[in-house]
Amino acid sequence: MYPDRKNSIPQISKILNRTTAGILQQAQVLKISRPIKDHIWTKRECRYLIQNYKDKTFREMAKELGLSLNAISHKAFRLGLKQREKGRPWTEEEKEYIRMNYRKIPTREIARKLNRSLDSIINSAGPLGISAGRPLPWSTEEKKYVIENYGKIPTQKIAENLRRSSTAVVAAAVKLNLTKKRVNKK
Repeated sequence: MYPDRKNSIPQISKILNRTTAGILQQAQVLKISRPIKDHIWTKRECRYLIQNYKDKTFREMAKELGLSLNAISHKAFRLGLKQREKGRPWTEEEKEYIRMNYRKIPTREIARKLNRSLDSIINSAGPLGISAGRPLPWSTEEKKYVIENYGKIPTQKIAENLRRSSTAVVAAAVKLNLTKKRVNKK
């Protein structure tokens, strides 16, 4: 089954009740391979792709044609088929809503409110100048404060004093090889 590309690796793994990694490893042990050459597309398959690319996902078409997701996406690219048109332009009201609410309410909620995808909201944040970006580097004074207080006062208090998140404080403590001393209660 393995050398025939009509049989996908997930199909083989399901039939043999093995993982896909197990199938790949056993094929290597048995020194069998799959043809490197791309799938030779039939006229029927090309017609199907052209007729359905706007209505179905590449994954759905791959499953229906018994081909890999890569085979579908590469053929669609070679045929010049785009799954979706360029998105609608952002209005000033939408941009302002994102500026006012990004990192204040869940991004999924913003996406729902604006009828946009989650990725479009995240990708718009950078050009609007509101993305999380790279974390601020820790100053020598901040590191010293963490060293002197970590494990002695609550992490949340350290975070408040440094205007950092608790997660950032814990991450800094790990980088500084700090641990909280545990007190055994008897």
